[in-house]
Amino acid sequence: MVKGGLDLTIEDVFRLAGEYAGIHSFQFDDDIADDFDDADAWDTGGATGTWTIDTERLKGVGPGGSAWGFCLSDTYEAPKAFVLEVDAESLYGAVVILATDADNFVWCWWTLSNVGISRYVGGTDAVLCSVPKYADYPHTMRISVQPAIDGDECFISWWSNGAFMANAHLDTYPAGRKIGFGSYHTNTVYFDDLRIPELTEVPEVVTLDVGETPGGALQRALGRRHINYYVRFEGGLRAWRPKVVASSLTLGTGDVSAHTEAIDRRGLVSHWRQVGAWDSADAFDEDLLEQIGHRFHKDDNPDLMTQEDCQTEAEHSLVRAQEYAHQLQADMPFCVLLEPEDRLTIDGEEWLLTSVTVKLLAGALEAGASLREYTYE
Repeated sequence: MVKGGLDLTIEDVFRLAGEYAGIHSFQFDDDIADDFDDADAWDTGGATGTWTIDTERLKGVGPGGSAWGFCLSDTYEAPKAFVLEVDAESLYGAVVILATDADNFVWCWWTLSNVGISRYVGGTDAVLCSVPKYADYPHTMRISVQPAIDGDECFISWWSNGAFMANAHLDTYPAGRKIGFGSYHTNTVYFDDLRIPELTEVPEVVTLDVGETPGGALQRALGRRHINYYVRFEGGLRAWRPKVVASSLTLGTGDVSAHTEAIDRRGLVSHWRQVGAWDSADAFDEDLLEQIGHRFHKDDNPDLMTQEDCQTEAEHSLVRAQEYAHQLQADMPFCVLLEPEDRLTIDGEEWLLTSVTVKLLAGALEAGASLREYTYE
């Protein structure tokens, strides 16, 4: 922030480490992604000014009278800490963040002569930062919202076309999570390619030491964050967080030639306490509390910076403990497109593919699969 360099997300770290290692194809998931092909995602009816979807872009025309008009999201809510990316085309415009409603939000705005960050609350607009600067357009913008050390404050940094625009500090972290856009007077502005990466966290320090492999630097940057990643069969790197996914393959009993299940309940946990850098959170599994009683586990993870992150990690940790308590070894037909962490349906039961080996038989290929129970639904 001091030098004005772009905040690097975990996704950016994957790209940089991968490219250094010779990988140039990547697949990541989105927390929010919109090509503006659906007006239902935006509260165009409750907006000020005129907002429409025009050739798969969000088009905003200001309300006139030297006033700003705003359009907020109907369905999108950003994480507490995030990095937002969006393209914009206009001499005047604004990106709204941390919005509760049309009377409470933070916005990054630009005009012909100034750029700035302001906070609008109940009819009063407080300018947090204003810089006499011309923002060349079309813009490819990146806006970073990050917590302070104690988690109660936040810092906002804004770049356009790779150049630093402005930053601001808020003593109180707003509760709102909606995002939106703004247009001034009778000006027309277009927005496109809105995205918040799933791996949106900004690591504090990222280094690649002399003689170190890119994988080692990547692992230090990730720390103890639970992120799945591997290089796919076509040479591209895939990285994502475990979550609800659709089944990739359905097999019946007759499709499986060998079938061995193992159940080990010793690793089950009914109460998980996740301690982060500054906050902590608890997650409980009511069904397991009845079945196995109170099994408590406390985990310390200094990479988790907010209470929200701690809560998410605690809930996911309970799920992962259940996954590995029920495992399956199966021999089944070989499918070239199957990858680790794919969800499979076998005789009506749901599994996650942990690993797969290929067996060469007389006249056929067979897959030896190690699976664990799918517990995300």
